[in-house]
Amino acid sequence: MCSAARTFMASFSVCVRGLFPVVWLALQCKQRTTHVYGPGILDGRHFRYNERKGKLWNETRMMLNFAGSAGGDVWGLTVVNPNFRLFDKVVSGSRMTMFRGMGWAANNGGGHFEFNTSARDSFIRSTDDLIKVRGGNIVTENLVLWQSYNGGTFQFGWAGLHLVNITHRTASVIENEWRAPEVWETYDTRPNNAVVSLVDTNPADPAQLAGPFVWQDLQIDGDVSHPLSLHLENGFLGNMLFDGLTISGKVTRFAFATAVEGSATIANVTFRNFTIEGKLISHLDDPAFRFHHAG
Repeated sequence: MCSAARTFMASFSVCVRGLFPVVWLALQCKQRTTHVYGPGILDGRHFRYNERKGKLWNETRMMLNFAGSAGGDVWGLTVVNPNFRLFDKVVSGSRMTMFRGMGWAANNGGGHFEFNTSARDSFIRSTDDLIKVRGGNIVTENLVLWQSYNGGTFQFGWAGLHLVNITHRTASVIENEWRAPEVWETYDTRPNNAVVSLVDTNPADPAQLAGPFVWQDLQIDGDVSHPLSLHLENGFLGNMLFDGLTISGKVTRFAFATAVEGSATIANVTFRNFTIEGKLISHLDDPAFRFHHAG
């Protein structure tokens, strides 16, 4: 156990097993493949939030950081009270299993999933964008997610608009704490505050979001402001399938989709076995659906 924050620099192939019950440090994995096996806790409670731009706790130093390494597996680890994100990049070829992340301060969100990565059997409480994809052949399965007052739960766009073959199976969003704006037609909400959201961060780069993008057995507990938010200025987004989408509470506005006419296309978005408040939704003009589209 460390009495002050330290950084573990893994510059060689290493396997960390059986971490102490609580470790006050950040784990920085560099260069070669690194595997982290718990159970153990990385606790960032000693960082000073008002100094998060400083040298020691700079936000580029995540609690769990694989950027610059050849990746590795994470099994059974818990990260709490991070200085910034709960984890940074899940590097290509890496797997995350039985991970627990709990953040309470602003920007305590998730990280970026690169090509050929996965996350399974995990719980994450996030106060920012949670599952951000930046590649293809990505799978998440059996996740329990608590989305706080900021950010999207499943996020496209922040780190790339060239994505293929992404599957999310059996996810339960047990809380989503942000609220809907008062005037939808003026689009006065941040486009990333939705359960599934697309943020077009670089309109000059045509998006190539050809899919398939699949959500199987996605459950959203309680009331939700807007489960789906898609905003695209240039390029194509299509081949999205929601199979087994269940929303237990009320929906303020199911979706807000905007595509700039003549420059962008959103197409082939399909819903199967879709229920709101126990009612099966079978057609788009159902009053419970509350779909809004502009452009």
